[in-house]
Amino acid sequence: MLQNEKATSCSLRLQTAQLACCLILAALQNELVFFSVDDTTVAKFGKNFDAVSLLHDHACHTGMPYVNGHCFVSLTMSVPVLNQCEGNAPLIRYVAVSVGYQMWTKERIKLELAGDLIEEMMPLLKYKNSSPGSGEAI
Repeated sequence: MLQNEKATSCSLRLQTAQLACCLILAALQNELVFFSVDDTTVAKFGKNFDAVSLLHDHACHTGMPYVNGHCFVSLTMSVPVLNQCEGNAPLIRYVAVSVGYQMWTKERIKLELAGDLIEEMMPLLKYKNSSPGSGEAI
């Protein structure tokens, strides 16, 4: 795991989300921000991996319904930006930023992991410019 006393997986996810929030112009701060959650199965060709287990592969990339591997729950944040088209009024489009992921183990369900990832991000959206001390709500 990429982690030490100064940088944790949570702090890296928060930093990435803060950078994504910086893309939101003041004129767009009332627009929606979307979160997308996905789970991905990664096949492993061995049994000496931490937290490896027999997983149902709903995409059946291997031709077999079950694979030996890991499952990751990921979070993507989509933020509004202005799309300037020459000669036309600006349109709002969304930029998707991959915020982070957690590896699933059988100790918790995937929806709990997804909820934890989203819960980490919510304080960033509550305040303008991603600074909870400013007191200005988005």
